[in-house]
Amino acid sequence: MAIDDEALETQTQVLPWALFLIALVLVAALIVLAYGGAGESPLVTEDQQQGAPLNTTPTTNTFGGVGGAAATTTIEDMLDNPVATVGNAVTVRGEVERPIGPRAFILDEPGIRADQILVLTSNVVVLEEGDAVVVKGTVRSMTVAGVEQRYGVDLTSALATMVLEHPVIVASSITVESP
Repeated sequence: MAIDDEALETQTQVLPWALFLIALVLVAALIVLAYGGAGESPLVTEDQQQGAPLNTTPTTNTFGGVGGAAATTTIEDMLDNPVATVGNAVTVRGEVERPIGPRAFILDEPGIRADQILVLTSNVVVLEEGDAVVVKGTVRSMTVAGVEQRYGVDLTSALATMVLEHPVIVASSITVESP
């Protein structure tokens, strides 16, 4: 069986593109594996899985050290050493810098540095800019696509950069502190 020159030329033109596409898919898969994806499993209680809302009742509860509760972590610690905090349960105090939607907000830690972290939740929460909150959750590395798909958040380029460069907190509990 003879292969004509035209068919051979077409095959040699297609082969590099096919290899390029395969390499591109492999690189994308490696990035998803390295940074997590839509399949991240947030720490959610059984009640929350059944649709119960997160605790957003105003209170002055203090976390840390009592009854085995985790000590309060700072946003600065999470941003300065993300490798040590990713995957860990944390309790963080801060102020709502900006609500991003019904399932996300930027948490700010008052101080000299402008330490901010994105907080995500599976449940709808109603928070206002300036609310003092205590967030309990798990520190995660996620992809932009994972955040947008799982939490329904449309990220701006600045927020997308934040997700790519820093961990996020997947909240299991958000408590608004009384003023």
